[in-house]
Amino acid sequence: MNLTIKEDSSMPRESTGITRLDEVIGGGFPRPSVVAIIGAPGCGTTSFCKQFVVSSLLRGRKVHLVPADEPDHHYLRHFKSIKSFDIESHLHSKRLVVMDLYGKFAEYLGIRDFSDLESVKDVPTATIALAAQKSVADEVKEELRNFNIVIDSLTAISPFIGVRGIHAAIHAAQNLVRAHNHILILTAHDGALEGNFVQALRQYADSVIRMRMRWVRSELKREMIIEKVSFTEIRQPVLEFNITDSGIEIL
Repeated sequence: MNLTIKEDSSMPRESTGITRLDEVIGGGFPRPSVVAIIGAPGCGTTSFCKQFVVSSLLRGRKVHLVPADEPDHHYLRHFKSIKSFDIESHLHSKRLVVMDLYGKFAEYLGIRDFSDLESVKDVPTATIALAAQKSVADEVKEELRNFNIVIDSLTAISPFIGVRGIHAAIHAAQNLVRAHNHILILTAHDGALEGNFVQALRQYADSVIRMRMRWVRSELKREMIIEKVSFTEIRQPVLEFNITDSGIEIL
């Protein structure tokens, strides 16, 4: 028996920041939900995150950002190219809260270098959770509901979670998201080494978008493949796009 999940127009939606994508998926991502953005490095996953963060902030939504691939001051340079957008003002007002894994988080864990797997492999999960909480405690305080969370990328911290741990981690994330009405964006690299990890993420995420690059007659094409969006009937599952200074532009 084939079951079709009909689009639920009554469910609150959160804009992706990409107008054409919003149209295709019924107005944005259902709120609350866990969203997986999957693709090889260079495919546009960070550009997607950047556009979602900017759109959220400009609509008055608070955003928690976890740049896991690089120190936060390097990652925030991605926003400098956007005209008429002052990232510093959002940081100052604490509408944008950034957890620097390579700074305070590493300090609270008691390690010198977050990239040194040997130094963190035996750290208890409870200690990691406490370090994460302390890293943003001053900014978060009692405000727990209705903000958006972006972790770019989950692959960077996957060695500390492991394939078995990802099932528990995503389940815990779903509970958090549903309890506090969040949108949680998780990016992940799609490669041979990450196969099992990405498959687990695909299984549990409410929405999955895969980004890819391919050569067609000596021309590089970028495509966004909408694998699923909860409570949404997808009528155009593949969108071609370019990356500009402002973000992603659907062709």
